[in-house]
Amino acid sequence: MHHCYPYWQLVSTLLCDKKNAPKFQRDIPTLFLYGARKRAMFHSSKFLARLDAQEGCEWHELNCGHWMQTQKPAEVIAHMRHFLQLPPTNDDAAAAKAEAEATE
Repeated sequence: MHHCYPYWQLVSTLLCDKKNAPKFQRDIPTLFLYGARKRAMFHSSKFLARLDAQEGCEWHELNCGHWMQTQKPAEVIAHMRHFLQLPPTNDDAAAAKAEAEATE
């Protein structure tokens, strides 16, 4: 996965010439989360397919806007813990309960 972060692709394309752009490792495990209700998407279905094809990468669409860490904190934490292979905590359960109550 070359330059796996879509925002980096956008910035490096607009601001850097390709010869002088920093080089990154191609096969970095990547967790990509995004809000389905964002006003603008900087990734494509092709990018998601490339993540699917790369071992150690995963992506998830959350039912929120751009600020997923404030709109869906429990989901973000759960995905990050799973990706990092960390066990859930009591705080995670409390955050999920609070998030569910807020959306009712």
